[in-house]
Amino acid sequence: MQIGKLNKRVTIKSVTRAADGIGGFNETETTVKETWAQLRPLSAKETLSYGLELGDRASEITVMFDGTINQTNFILFGGRRYRIRSVVNPDEAKWVYKLICTERTD
Repeated sequence: MQIGKLNKRVTIKSVTRAADGIGGFNETETTVKETWAQLRPLSAKETLSYGLELGDRASEITVMFDGTINQTNFILFGGRRYRIRSVVNPDEAKWVYKLICTERTD
């Protein structure tokens, strides 16, 4: 992985739910971290091989490994919101994460 390919600034966020006292929940978005990333759109063939729906815009987002990112987080980039579908640690090297993400297009 060439560090220079991480050229997009993204925000990783999580949603926390707290009881509101009357039987419902309030959801609050909190920033986990801001980091540099590489975004790569997936082809239709790759989208199908990952088992994702074709109605979603799928991307592979590469970020530096830090142990805090999981599938309950989401990513904001340029006004777009990506849902993390899978977190892959290539070669189990703890160097980078490859996040398979979807953005709803309809």
